[in-house]
Amino acid sequence: MKEKLPIIMVAQRPEDSKTNISSGRVVCLEPFTEKLRNNIFSQCEEIKKNIGKIEEKEIPCIGKVVMKEKAIAKTHKPNNLFNDNTCPMVGGGKLNEIYVKITPEGINNLEKEIKNTRAQNKQAEMTKIEKIEMYTSEDVLKINLKKIEGPLKIKLFDYKDDKQNEKNKEIFLKKIKELGIDNQISKLYSYKTMEVYSLKCNDINKIKQLSNYQGIKSIDMFQKYSMSNPKIKKLEKMDYSFPKPIEGREYPIVGLIDSGISENNKEILPWIYKKEELIPKEYQNNSHATFIAGVMLFGEKLNFDIADVREPNFKILDVVAIPNADEEYGPTDEMTEDVFLEGLENIMKKYSDKVKVWNLSLGTNTEVGDVISDFAIELDRIQDEYQVQIFIAAGNFEEDIRKWPTDILYNDRITTPADSVRGITVGSIALDKGAVDINEPSPFSRIGPGANYINKPDVVDYGGNINEDGSISGCGIVSFDTEGNYIEGVGTSYSTPFVTIKYQNIIDTINNENSLELSKALLIHSCVNPITKGQEIGNEEAKYFGFGIPEKDLDEVLKCDNSKVTIIIQGKIRTRRTHRN
Repeated sequence: MKEKLPIIMVAQRPEDSKTNISSGRVVCLEPFTEKLRNNIFSQCEEIKKNIGKIEEKEIPCIGKVVMKEKAIAKTHKPNNLFNDNTCPMVGGGKLNEIYVKITPEGINNLEKEIKNTRAQNKQAEMTKIEKIEMYTSEDVLKINLKKIEGPLKIKLFDYKDDKQNEKNKEIFLKKIKELGIDNQISKLYSYKTMEVYSLKCNDINKIKQLSNYQGIKSIDMFQKYSMSNPKIKKLEKMDYSFPKPIEGREYPIVGLIDSGISENNKEILPWIYKKEELIPKEYQNNSHATFIAGVMLFGEKLNFDIADVREPNFKILDVVAIPNADEEYGPTDEMTEDVFLEGLENIMKKYSDKVKVWNLSLGTNTEVGDVISDFAIELDRIQDEYQVQIFIAAGNFEEDIRKWPTDILYNDRITTPADSVRGITVGSIALDKGAVDINEPSPFSRIGPGANYINKPDVVDYGGNINEDGSISGCGIVSFDTEGNYIEGVGTSYSTPFVTIKYQNIIDTINNENSLELSKALLIHSCVNPITKGQEIGNEEAKYFGFGIPEKDLDEVLKCDNSKVTIIIQGKIRTRRTHRN
């Protein structure tokens, strides 16, 4: 007999917040020697020579401290060597890279520390450093200068100092003017966590000159987004009837940020709360969003042999944000990430007070790298600022039909913006037999980890399979086309809404002031290994499954046997303050 889950909320007490006191233990990765000290000192000397050649003395340069592979944990950060008196840390790149702010005075002080210190903690930090070098134009340029398409995306360094940041902007714009391209640049206010500019310039020489300026962090291209028709197959008419909303009942709202839901689909139309169009009608292709809306509302009825299916307990806010990319369908267009972010911000300002759950089945062809993408960083900021939860598709791998298990290395890592830390990234598993078996990772589902080895995807759900011959017949997810016909399709776009609605059902049921975090915890807590349904997910499997597939039966998430209990401990972790020795 199942009973209500005895959820015990353990509140944080004032006395639980304490300063993190160092154990005082000094860890050396290798014996500290004078040879090691002299090697690091000589690298600092090289940096001194380089900054002496730079014309702009009003802002600091940036140095790159590359840590040894065994020293990438936060506890190994060289906080004692690189401080406000020497070269303070101002960010990072790859997992083993720390950016430091370099001034003539600071590098001199750092050299004195390196040359003279007898402090064990500082000597230990030197054993963890692979090398120290300048951040150069090669680090700045993220593009192939021979393949420039559209405006350039220029991001400035954040020196963690308002006066230095303002001076950096002033000098940067002055250089733009000197190069004669000041009428081609504009500041982008859609990025709130970084200083970003759009520059229309195809002159390779001018771009190279610009890349030598030490205040620029990167010169890159903007991500572009558009939507083509889903890979689908039309099915025969099935004898289904679908519920309509109960008149007078107030439903919670789930946001769908996609290509727009067709107004010709009579089953979905009554469940649309409102429509917000960020794309003109002539550039809309409603196929993708209509399919996803069908999965959100009636996915269980259409895909699982369940007699008593829970009818929708929500309506959909339809945000038309992605243009058509299929020339056969009609006029095509693209949306760059800055425009997308601006539109998303406006939508959040308008609706985030009542819409807390958002489905974003959006992927790109850009695999995540060693650094979290700018778009993902802004999505994280939006989720924090507006207190919402966004669900993101892991992306589709289409170069080959990947089998399971596989020992072949593919370029099948998740694509941006699935590297969002705050977002819940969803991969796909097979619902029916095909190239892989039921519950195994779909041949197209992209894998983790995310940037800096963050666990991604977070979870998986059913997104279809592919047959050995490359067809999808009989192994796809069933939903609607724009006219209300039954079709089947495959993709992580179609596994994502299954999880979005599981989360919405949890948040609607618990109705707690901490619903977003608590619902996420319960969603993850309910996950199981899709294949074994109980066995722990290993490290290699986690790249495909994340934490697993969330339980679809709400009672199983919120109830348990008499022998079990769930305790939820929730509190705030404060950022550790750096103390000077």
